[in-house]
Amino acid sequence: MAAQAETVNINRVRLLIPKEYGAWAMLLVPFMIGMAVASQWQTQSFVLLISMLSLYVARYPLVLWARSRFCRFPEGSVLSFLVFLTIGVGLGLLLITYYGLYMLAWLAALEAFLLLVHLAMVRFRKERSQVGEFMGIASLALAAPAALYVTAGNISTSAALLWFLSFAYFGASVYYVRMKLARPAGGAVPRGPETGYRLHTAVYQASVLSITALLSILRLLPPLMVVSFVPITVQVALGFLDRRGKPNARRLGVSLVFQSILFAFLVAVIYRSHGGA
Repeated sequence: MAAQAETVNINRVRLLIPKEYGAWAMLLVPFMIGMAVASQWQTQSFVLLISMLSLYVARYPLVLWARSRFCRFPEGSVLSFLVFLTIGVGLGLLLITYYGLYMLAWLAALEAFLLLVHLAMVRFRKERSQVGEFMGIASLALAAPAALYVTAGNISTSAALLWFLSFAYFGASVYYVRMKLARPAGGAVPRGPETGYRLHTAVYQASVLSITALLSILRLLPPLMVVSFVPITVQVALGFLDRRGKPNARRLGVSLVFQSILFAFLVAVIYRSHGGA
């Protein structure tokens, strides 16, 4: 996931902060969705947010450890890793024990399992594969059910559905970004890798819209939930028509972050208009 980091040196202690915008969005947008659907903010919601952010910051040195040839932490990063790990785990245990949110332990166990799989993929240089990226998205999207559960105090079908919505939305970027960055220079006709990614992107987006519509027909999701995917679908369609050549990667990432915030807003509005989760 996050391939870059900002380094902050404080008295020879290195604090490595992931600075890949997309990865932060994949963590915070699902959390925002869970909070919006819960329609309230409580002390434990804030505790969960601090715990998640701390564990996410602690995760990056682990990724660098797995990526290094001799499995070593970057110099000076061990202390900051232990501090953030302690904060994240400590606050998580507080939620489970003091607030009695015992189902959070199962979500944490699933998150830990996905992290171990991700570290194994990093070790074998497979984290940038399609499977690796989908695994990362699945892991970060757990923030949605966690936020809903911690705030509402009970686990329900809505928690799994919010995970699906977050995963399905961000999954589109796996193919869409590859399609855009594989584009030939200038206005050349698509060929080679771009042609394959165009097909994958179209099939994926059509599948997401169909599944979301089906879940709405079955009354598992609000009737208009498919509308939340319209903006990204329009952007994908415009991407097919755009022949300006390979885009600036950073600009593309920022545009997708803003799209994800719009997606969270639409999901929240649709749920609220339907009476909540």
